Amino acid sequence: LVVHGNDLVLATHGRGFWILDDLAPLRQAAAALAAGDAYLFKPDNAMRTPLGGAGFGAGPTLGANAPGGALIDYYLKAAPSGPVTLEVLDSSGAVINRFSSEPGAEGGRPLPARAGGNRFVWNLGYAPPPPLRVPGGPIFEAGRPMTPTAVPGRYTVRLTVDGHIYSQPLTVILDPRLTASASDLARQFQLMRQINQALSEDHVAFNQIAGLQQQLRGIVDRLSGNPAMQAVVNAAKALDARADTLAVRFFQYKARAAKWLFMNYPIQLNAKLVSLEGSVGGSDDAPTSQDVAVFQKLRGVLDARLADWRAMQQQ
Repeated sequence: LVVHGNDLVLATHGRGFWILDDLAPLRQAAAALAAGDAYLFKPDNAMRTPLGGAGFGAGPTLGANAPGGALIDYYLKAAPSGPVTLEVLDSSGAVINRFSSEPGAEGGRPLPARAGGNRFVWNLGYAPPPPLRVPGGPIFEAGRPMTPTAVPGRYTVRLTVDGHIYSQPLTVILDPRLTASASDLARQFQLMRQINQALSEDHVAFNQIAGLQQQLRGIVDRLSGNPAMQAVVNAAKALDARADTLAVRFFQYKARAAKWLFMNYPIQLNAKLVSLEGSVGGSDDAPTSQDVAVFQKLRGVLDARLADWRAMQQQ
């Protein structure tokens, strides 16, 4: 029986061994029970492990590894009356990701909020771009967008329960197996933030255009049977066609199956940005000069298309 850092290791001299990950909640249990309605445990250091690659899953002869990222534990004396939120802040105090127990909230996995102990694993990722509003859901030619991964440093986790705020510091450390320098990781992070911002602007513009098209098609549906409104119907159809041409340039949404991409529909800006994101963020290295050059080119394309959208809005 060995305590290694914040983990408890139990071995049976050859027959097997077990690891209880993160003893921090047990060590702080007395404080949690005495705290009142809720308590946010001080998380153990989170280790940034190598990006990319593949590993073995659990099986009859393989154990499951500890979850990757920061293990965030909190105690709720009773089920809360409203949504529970968890925010991660960087060293400057800026919120870099947010999670909620509210069904359908952005941020991916819902935050657990049951009475008793709760655990949420933050994968060290920053907030993703807003979701694309495509009927039936978007089909990504180059995969779903990644997000920048937190660099080693100091962060804060902030839990809000029924109007009460609880905060704890969190430190992200680098896996000792990684040889990337702080400068390399900082350069990678900077470019990943820029790509993530570009994807966010791309998604926002596409969603705005999709909203306009929905309104225009509603006008056509309501007025098509009225001969006196035929000019309005024709104008709405013409503007819808222009908007559709521009929307596709932000995101190729016409393909309803992945096999239709490449062959039937040209790859558009969104897929190119996501592909570049995978190249830059797929390993723990500084971006290449080619990565930077491609981003600058795609950023220019995005700026031009955003200008086209602004011009259409002003007409």
